Amino acid sequence: MAGGSPRQVVPPPPPPAAVRFSASNLWREQRRFYLEKGIGAWSSQVPYQATCNPVLANAYAQLIVRFLQDRARAGPPPAHPAVLLELGSGPGLFGFLTVTRLLELLEMLALPELRFLYVMSDFSAENVAFWRTRPELAPLVRQGVLDFAQYDVGAGGDLQLLESGLLLDRGRFAQNGGEPLIVLANYVFDTLPQDVFRMAGGRLLEGRTTGLPEGVSLPTLDNSLLALSQLGVGLEFHEAALPYYGDPFFDAVLKEYLEAPGEQSVLFPLHALQGLRDLAEIAQGHVLLIATDKALSHRPPGLSAEASDLAMHGASFSLLVNFHALGAYVLARGGSVVHQPMPQTINTSVFYLGGSLDRLPETKSAISTFLLDFSPGHLLTLLGQSGTPEAFGSPDFLLAILDLARWDPSYLNGCIEQLVELAKTADPVLHQALLDGLHWCAEQLYALPGNDTTFANAAIAFQELKDYATALSLHRRALEAFGGEPRDRYANTLYNMGLCHYHLGEKEEALDAFRRADAAAPRKDMMAKGWIHHLTVEAEPPR
Repeated sequence: MAGGSPRQVVPPPPPPAAVRFSASNLWREQRRFYLEKGIGAWSSQVPYQATCNPVLANAYAQLIVRFLQDRARAGPPPAHPAVLLELGSGPGLFGFLTVTRLLELLEMLALPELRFLYVMSDFSAENVAFWRTRPELAPLVRQGVLDFAQYDVGAGGDLQLLESGLLLDRGRFAQNGGEPLIVLANYVFDTLPQDVFRMAGGRLLEGRTTGLPEGVSLPTLDNSLLALSQLGVGLEFHEAALPYYGDPFFDAVLKEYLEAPGEQSVLFPLHALQGLRDLAEIAQGHVLLIATDKALSHRPPGLSAEASDLAMHGASFSLLVNFHALGAYVLARGGSVVHQPMPQTINTSVFYLGGSLDRLPETKSAISTFLLDFSPGHLLTLLGQSGTPEAFGSPDFLLAILDLARWDPSYLNGCIEQLVELAKTADPVLHQALLDGLHWCAEQLYALPGNDTTFANAAIAFQELKDYATALSLHRRALEAFGGEPRDRYANTLYNMGLCHYHLGEKEEALDAFRRADAAAPRKDMMAKGWIHHLTVEAEPPR
């Protein structure tokens, strides 16, 4: 162009370098989601009921007690309580249920000498801070059976306990005479970084990805399945060779896959394996790991760019976990493994480093009874994907399912109408059975964002059964835990508190509750106004 300077051509930015799948920025976004959401991640987006329930807590507790009994027979009592470490405790519900059940079992079996310290852990400081404010957990902390730690699976480091100030390191476990560290991991490994490989014709190919495009975040989707390609993420495979990781046991697992006949894609649970290795280092090589996840144990899961492998939970995701690889790693180190014999909705496996399960008869019996014969996964299958018993119309069938579910509070919302109808027509025997079941349910209530409806439904069920004192205490707990929002629900709770006070003969308290209900929703709650009038007239002295 005459008289002008040449136009500068700006070249496009170079494409980001392809990295191993475990180093993809997908995992960075995953971590950011949990850090930003904190405890709110479990209010509606991240599923937890499949592993945070009384059935799984009972199964774990039974197994742990039998394991402690086996260990007690093997030698002198340890110098310190057995350490139970829960990884990725999230909302804290599972720890609450498990510690409570452990205490019940030790009392029931008259085993006060079997001492334990349960440690809830998470990488999110906000989650840890939430547990330390929970009224449900405070008595367990005071009793000295529960403590907390901020711990990042796969990142290494010792365990600094926040309540007692104890440091769980190699020295501590050395003093404990080789007592194993008991590790619990539920719905944890499916959210941790993994690698992917392809085995083809005796060649080892590593999966590499450029990750999410610049400026793109994970979409917010609930209960959706996506492929990597739908996120703009490609997956390509490049030549690799053994040794690959530099850890002889990790490489031994890869070698086993490489020597298997045929071609296959393999997800390799890198951070789960690193986490297990780190904890074994602390515990002098002695670890009992009980893990429940959406996992495959009899063959390795794979990953491709086009298959819908990513399950979205809000702006987070999960992948199948390769329990087969975890088992191969433990076996390579001379340990023992028990996998469930049939694939289920969720799978539980037991991994034991530092010995043979064949020498632990009580433990083997508990595994058979509580994880193999009838497992938490079986119950989920019976209830279906909805996770509620509302489809079971027969009262006998409904009560049988609730008993099998150990009166899990999360089921109340799906069957409250049926329970209320049963309560209205119950004969004395059924009335008492319902009361007993609901008291069991109430003992397991744990306040989390989003589950205020469960508290309300439990209280209403007690009201229908005319146990007004228990109903009133649950209404109070709901107000303490969830406050005054939303206003309509707040008004309904106050109204029901008024009814409970009235039936308990506490008329002044009833009048106060009705007045507060009317003030909370003055245009809506005409029933409260009626009760206010009735009680005011009733309180007036005769003329």
